[in-house]
Amino acid sequence: MDLIKLKAQCVLVVDDDQDILDLFFYTYPDSHVVILTAKSFDEALSLMSKHSVDLVISEAKIDGINCLKLLKEVTSSESLIPFIIMTAIRDKSLIQDYLNEGARCFHYKPFNYDEVLETTRKYLEIKAHNEWRRGLTGESNENEGLEKLTGEL
Repeated sequence: MDLIKLKAQCVLVVDDDQDILDLFFYTYPDSHVVILTAKSFDEALSLMSKHSVDLVISEAKIDGINCLKLLKEVTSSESLIPFIIMTAIRDKSLIQDYLNEGARCFHYKPFNYDEVLETTRKYLEIKAHNEWRRGLTGESNENEGLEKLTGEL
């Protein structure tokens, strides 16, 4: 599987808490992963228009605004970027809305950083594999493997 990771992968972390952004930016252990950070959903969309993002980790709400607009933008793209939500919100109907819109999983705050890293690595590995396979076969099934993984989390 190491041969698949030839290009750097990009993770966008969106949170209004600078400590969370710094945690990912300064301590993410994988050298082949570039971490971008945004303090707002608008800033996240701007970064996504300039960079090829492989995975998004986002706070569910920033300044009272939920991340559904960002989630819809990400999941409507052809690349099917995995979207992970971090939240302290325990509203089951809101969580269901996020899942219905394409969020892959949730990590409740306070979260276990090692668990978030493991989730991130799994999704990046699956995405890299799907891109590699698409390059070999010309077929595009970006979603392959993601549903099964989501069910395990």
